[in-house]
Amino acid sequence: RIWLRIFALSVVVVLLVVPRNNKVRSLHSRSIALCLTSGLTDGIAELPAHAPEVIFPVPGFCRSFIKQHALIPEPTCAAWRLGYGEAYAHGLCSNTGNLSTSDVWHSLGRVEQRSLRMCQELWFGQGVPTGAPVPALRLVASGGEVAPPQMFGCRREDLEFRRHTIWWFFYVRGVTRVVSLICRRPAFGPKSAAWGSTPLDSSL
Repeated sequence: RIWLRIFALSVVVVLLVVPRNNKVRSLHSRSIALCLTSGLTDGIAELPAHAPEVIFPVPGFCRSFIKQHALIPEPTCAAWRLGYGEAYAHGLCSNTGNLSTSDVWHSLGRVEQRSLRMCQELWFGQGVPTGAPVPALRLVASGGEVAPPQMFGCRREDLEFRRHTIWWFFYVRGVTRVVSLICRRPAFGPKSAAWGSTPLDSSL
């Protein structure tokens, strides 16, 4: 009888804990998707029609995430003019470490691993020589405000959403989804499509 009680208790624990864990994973992954797309989508729906050509993460998200988990110092980004009083012509960020080769997977959970991988894929510094500054793009908000130069971004045509569906009869509509994002190549920098087709070095 005691074994039956243990078995019954184990079944109850599995039925209660596993679905809750999956739901938390789903909510966590969707919140990360919101951060990586500057609030345009949680990954369940596609990007809206009004989404810009280049999708940037929330300013500072990847930089702070990398500083915390990849143990790479936070870079400094700046915009530059070609002449006094002229419009900003290009942007650069300090190169504080090769993010593409950073390996801290053993210390992260699944969702955090996906977030770090995504920031690596968004990074404009891929292919930049060691010690050379990282090219940057300017992020213009919908209201016209200009944020500091950004070194993370993906063209919307290179951004892919992957959704893992988990079925459970207690969930609303019977399912929950864990979202992950894939950026095939960064929007700017040596590994970008723009860099390969033009002689550009850096641009705002």
